[in-house]
Amino acid sequence: MFEERGSEAVEKDAAVQTLIVISIGPVQDFIAQARKTRDLWFGSHLLSELSRAAAEQFQKEGELIMPVLPAKELSDERTEKLPIANKIIGVVRREKPEDFVNEVHDAVQEKWKTYTQQAQKHLEAEGAINPEMWKRQVRDFVEFHAAWSGLSDGRSYRETLERTNQLLAARKTLRDFRQNEPARMYGDKKSSLNPGRESVLLESRYSNYARFGIRKGETLDAVSLVKRLSTWITADKQSSENKASFASVCDLAFSSFRQRLKDEPTLEAKAAELYKGLITECEPHLTMRSRVVHASKADEFDSRLFYPHQIKDFVDEHAYREVSGKKAATLNEVEKKELTSRLRRRIRSGLRHPLSAPSPYYAFLLCDGDRIGDRLKKVLSPELHRQWTERLSRFAVESRIIVQQNDGEFIYGGGDDCMALLPLHTCLQAVDELRLRFAELMRGEQNVAEEEPVTLSAGLVIAHMMEPLGQVRHMAQEAERQAKLCRNRLFVHVQKRGGGEQLKVGMSWKENPVQILNQWRQLYRDNAIPAQLAYDLRQLHRTYLKMAGFPSLASADGDRDRPKAELQNKELLVLEVARLLRKKQLDNCYMQNGSLETISQRMASFIRAGEESALARLEMLAEQLTLAMTLNKMEAGQDVDAN
Repeated sequence: MFEERGSEAVEKDAAVQTLIVISIGPVQDFIAQARKTRDLWFGSHLLSELSRAAAEQFQKEGELIMPVLPAKELSDERTEKLPIANKIIGVVRREKPEDFVNEVHDAVQEKWKTYTQQAQKHLEAEGAINPEMWKRQVRDFVEFHAAWSGLSDGRSYRETLERTNQLLAARKTLRDFRQNEPARMYGDKKSSLNPGRESVLLESRYSNYARFGIRKGETLDAVSLVKRLSTWITADKQSSENKASFASVCDLAFSSFRQRLKDEPTLEAKAAELYKGLITECEPHLTMRSRVVHASKADEFDSRLFYPHQIKDFVDEHAYREVSGKKAATLNEVEKKELTSRLRRRIRSGLRHPLSAPSPYYAFLLCDGDRIGDRLKKVLSPELHRQWTERLSRFAVESRIIVQQNDGEFIYGGGDDCMALLPLHTCLQAVDELRLRFAELMRGEQNVAEEEPVTLSAGLVIAHMMEPLGQVRHMAQEAERQAKLCRNRLFVHVQKRGGGEQLKVGMSWKENPVQILNQWRQLYRDNAIPAQLAYDLRQLHRTYLKMAGFPSLASADGDRDRPKAELQNKELLVLEVARLLRKKQLDNCYMQNGSLETISQRMASFIRAGEESALARLEMLAEQLTLAMTLNKMEAGQDVDAN
C-alpha cells in the first residue's frame, strides 16, 4: 500500500481528510478461467461481491465517491444488488489511514472466506478434495491494492485524484513475495482452467463429485471449484430441485428455436412428441429431475435433448443413482456410449419437416463507454465525481434489465461496461437498446467541459456453442477493441464452427446499423432480394480494388483535389451498383411495404455517406448484406454444418 500526505496538514490536524483509492483483483484472468457460462458469471459476480464488501466497510466510517450504494440495498438483503466495479474511491478522516485500509482489507478477506468455506463443505462431504492443498490455494487469492493522499495539502481534488491513481499504479507494479508452499514435486496434475495451480480433486472419488457439473478427467484447482460450485453456494437454502439456474450456451442458442415453437403451436406439439420419446428412452437408465421428465412445453424443454453433440453431456450428468446415501453409476462407459448413440439417431430422425434443427449459435457481447476515464479525470470535486458515479450505476442496473428482457444472461456490468450472453433473435435489439439508454443517461452531463456526447462502443461475437468459452470471450474483447478504435461503433464478428472465411463488420452508431440490418434481414426473409446479391457486391468491390490507381486516387492533382476525386469515385460506384440491380430486376423494389425509398436509392445513399473512401463504403455495404443473410440462416438453423 502506498501513502502520500501533506506533512504540514498532518501537524495541524491529526485526523486529516484523506482520499483513498482501492483496487480489488484479480480481474481478467480470474473471469476468463471458465468452461461454463455459470463459471463466467460467477467469476464476475464474486469480484463484484468482494468489491461490495469493501464499499460497505468503507461507508461505515468514510464517504464513498465510487461506487454509490443505494440506501435500499443496504437495508434490505432481498433487494437485487448493483454490480460493483473493482475500484473503490472515497474520503475518510483518520489519523492513520492505513488502519482504515486494513479494516477494509479484512472485510474483503472475510467475504472471500464465506464462499470458499461453503464450497469446501460440499466437497469435503463427498471426500472429493485434498483439504491441505485447498487451504493453501485459497489463502492468498485476493489481490488488494490501495493508495491515499491528503486532500488538505494545497492541491485540487482533480490533482489529488490523479496523484493517488499514479501511486496505485506504482503499487501494482510491485509483487508480494510470500513463502512458497509447493505440492509434491512430481505427480500432481495441473488445473485445466488455471495451469498455474494444481488440481485439488481426488480422481478416485469422481462418482461422488460428478453431480457438481465436473466432467470425468477434468482437473480443477480450489479457486476454479469455488466458481464451479456457485449453484450450491448461492442456493444452499434451496432444495436440489430448485437450485439457482443459469442458462448455458446451449440454452441461449436454443432460445431462437424455443421462441419459434411458442409462436407455432403445431411445431411445439411435434417437438413435445420428440422430447417425450427421448425421455422414454432415457428413463430406464438415467435418474432425471421431475421438471426434465414431465416437460411438455417449449419453455420447459431441456435444450440438450435437441442437439446430438450435447447428448453425451446429458447422459453423463444423469447416469447415477443414490444408493445408501452415496452416488452409484447406473451405466458403464460402453452402455453410456450405446445409449448416447441411440438418442442421437432419434434426434436426427425427429428433426425433419416440419421441425428443423435448432441453431447452435449464440452471441457474446462486450460494450464499454468511450473515454469515460478521461472525463472522470477532469471532474473538479467529489460531488461532481459522485454524480457521474450515480449515472453509471443507473446504467449498470438498467443494462441488466435490458439484457434479461431480451432473453439473455447478464454476466457483468460495472458502470460504463457490460458483458452479456444473448440469443441470436434478440442480440442486435439488445445492443441497440443498451447504447441508446447509455446515451440518454449521459446526455446533459455538464460536469466537465466536453463538446462531444458520451458514446458507447460494442463488440458482438456470433459463435458456435462448441467453441471454447475462453476463446469466444477473447474474440469479443478483440471485437470491442476494434469498435473503440474509431469509437461510437458496433463491431460484429461471426465465427463459424466449420471454419472458412470469417465475417467481420464494423458500423458507426451514427448510421443506425441495427435498423439497417433488420431491414436487409426482412428483405431476405421475404425473398425480395436473392442471396447472390451480397456476393455480387463483394465481387464488384474486389474488381475495383484490383484496378490500378482507383483506390489511391492517383489521378487526383494533389491533396486539394482528393475530395473531389473521391466524390467522383463514389458516383461511379453508385452507377455500378444501379447497373447490378437493374440486371437482377431489383432497381424498382422498395425497402419495405409503404416505403418510398427503393433498394437502389438506399444503396446509393449509403455509398455517398460517411467519411470513408468509395471502396470502403462499397465493402461495408456488401458486408452488411452478407451479415444480414448469415444471421437469418443461423437463426433458422440452416447453418448447422457442425451440429
